[in-house]
Amino acid sequence: MKEVLAHREFDESQDAAVRKALSRSLRACPKSRELVAEELSILLATPVSVRSLNNYTAESKSNYRFPAAWVVAFCKVTGKDFLQRLLLGPELAAMLQLGETAKEAILRSEPRLGTDMTQKGAQ
Repeated sequence: MKEVLAHREFDESQDAAVRKALSRSLRACPKSRELVAEELSILLATPVSVRSLNNYTAESKSNYRFPAAWVVAFCKVTGKDFLQRLLLGPELAAMLQLGETAKEAILRSEPRLGTDMTQKGAQ
């Protein structure tokens, strides 16, 4: 019984964290929720409404869960990666941060590398 309660608490905290990441992404995105829903619908080839986005972000709507298969599309449409970073978990998120910090340090010390990286990415 103790294990079931611990799992439930973990599940509820993860659910709240996902809802907060979704809300944060939508607030930080310059697009309206209507436009986000429309673009998601096109990318996912399935209808996504503003109402469903609101349900996925509302803590009171615990029976509505954001589909994991939509994460990449959502982050692409909003231009925010808060949700993807959350789903990495603490260890992988720390590794990503370390890599980003190292990249910034390298680019500060060798600015020409940034130009090289941009040119290679365009090819």
